[in-house]
Amino acid sequence: MNAGGDQETKKIAESFRNNDNFTILQQKPGGKMKALNECLNFISEGIIYSTDADIIITDEILLRMIYPIINQNEYVVVGGVRPLKFQQNNSVVKYLLTTRNPNFKIKFSRYEGRQISGPNTCFKYELFTEIGKFQEDNYFAATDRVRGPQIRSKGFKLYQLRSYRGKLFTYYPDSVRVYILQELRWRENALTNPYSRRNFKLFIKYIISILLSLYIIVFPVLIFFNLSFIFIGILILFNNYLNKLRKVRFFKFTVSNKYYNKFGLMFFIKIILYIYIDALITIFVGFNIILHKVKSKTS
Repeated sequence: MNAGGDQETKKIAESFRNNDNFTILQQKPGGKMKALNECLNFISEGIIYSTDADIIITDEILLRMIYPIINQNEYVVVGGVRPLKFQQNNSVVKYLLTTRNPNFKIKFSRYEGRQISGPNTCFKYELFTEIGKFQEDNYFAATDRVRGPQIRSKGFKLYQLRSYRGKLFTYYPDSVRVYILQELRWRENALTNPYSRRNFKLFIKYIISILLSLYIIVFPVLIFFNLSFIFIGILILFNNYLNKLRKVRFFKFTVSNKYYNKFGLMFFIKIILYIYIDALITIFVGFNIILHKVKSKTS
């Protein structure tokens, strides 16, 4: 266990010190990938369960995660996360549940996913004899975004657990402030990791999303110059809103209603607010990356 972060996280790690077969490390500066690589120095066999301190692992989830490795000879098994039960009626949590649903973006296949789950992924140790350690980077605050592409680049597949019952309970961002802080970090990491830097199509798509986000923000001002601008803005906003509704519908279709609370009218109204928040995040991240590149060239 590599303990870092706040004091509460370190206390959780220290509570295992008196148990057999636990090695407690103090995380050094350098990010999550560096911490994981330090742990690999103490491992030589078996199944590696990559997880976080703020999660709850049940016996059922543990069995679902290790079964494909033991019985199907998989090298990587990817689960997912779901919110704690007391958070299920929070509108921000519901928005994240639907918009971050990975099944919406990929074919219904066990092997189509390109990302792993930071707090819920199992590895067969033999994987690391082939790929070595996880990639670290000076600028990129290396997170789980880089692990999936690195593993796939070596010819290994990521076995995805599709069932909602295979997801760990974890604390979801349940306020706009926490959501913004997390999303800023995640999006910047997604665009600056070593694999995304070589993806020209990804940057073109993000530039287009920045332009559309700018239009959503400023089109109420543009109507003073030309009334037709408002129709374009409404069309972009309406298309964005319909896309969110499609994700809500897909989530309800693929997840049993016993695992979430109903989506009320107020939630669907708040989606408009979240669309504007997402637009501001998109703009901020884009300009922040540009500023960093300008500074790095001039320094």
